[in-house]
Amino acid sequence: MKNLVLSGHLAYDRIVKVDSSFKDLSKTQSPFDFSLLGQSQEVTFGGCVGNIAYGLHKSNIKFQILSLLGSLDGQGYLDHFFKLGIDTSLISIVENSLTSTAYMFSDKDSDQMIFFVPMPIYSTPNIQLPFPNPNNVDFMFISADVVNIMNANAEYCRSNNIPFAFDPGQQLNNYISSPEKFLEAVFGADLLFLNELEYNFVIKTLNVSHTKLLSLVDYLIVTQSCKPVLVYSITHDKFMSLEVDCFDDPVDTTGAGDAFRAGFIDFYLNDHPVVDCVKNGNMLASKSVMYKHPQGYEF
Repeated sequence: MKNLVLSGHLAYDRIVKVDSSFKDLSKTQSPFDFSLLGQSQEVTFGGCVGNIAYGLHKSNIKFQILSLLGSLDGQGYLDHFFKLGIDTSLISIVENSLTSTAYMFSDKDSDQMIFFVPMPIYSTPNIQLPFPNPNNVDFMFISADVVNIMNANAEYCRSNNIPFAFDPGQQLNNYISSPEKFLEAVFGADLLFLNELEYNFVIKTLNVSHTKLLSLVDYLIVTQSCKPVLVYSITHDKFMSLEVDCFDDPVDTTGAGDAFRAGFIDFYLNDHPVVDCVKNGNMLASKSVMYKHPQGYEF
């Protein structure tokens, strides 16, 4: 089994249910003065890297997590990982700090609005995490984090000839002022994961062409919720549009994309064909949406 390192934000998710529809509210309210009334709130373990870690754990994949937790509330997350048997040796504890929080509003149509509040240390210029010994790393999955950390992790991989996946997620907007940093980050990635909205953001807002993207990475995987997963590769002369399972009445779609990535990486690191990686990712995502929490599904 390859030695896998996952990097990215760990966070507590505060999930708020909204009885109305965001689309209906947007017809009567300005986006600059948007008022929501939440009916319930739960606090769950989250963050992209935490959700991916949970999916890989359920698939019996061993890995380490390169991330941060705050000393004021991070012990609960460490205890959660300990109970699961997940290696936390690369997680740093920031003194006198709260852990990052994501406020996740879900409406009656299962659409979501997410507001992310990072730990204060993430505003520190040129923040970096302590890198593991490269001799002990065979693959790194770089998920959503601050730009400096994502780019430093990608450069660490390139410098040490470590294959890596890049999944910027909701942090893409932080590349608006410097699209060239996004190009630097993805250069040489084995896998680039984007959902449909993120892909359009890269093309239209960061002004990076589809052809340019494909010249930088081995595989581009674009997820589209219930629409087919798109897989592109110039290197392997591939384009695939792969159908996915869809549920009419999902319990909670939070973390479904992270579950997909966990399932994909599980098969990818075990040298399965890409089409089977997508199918396994879809299997985990379909399990995830039928459970209440992103780190609660079983199979």
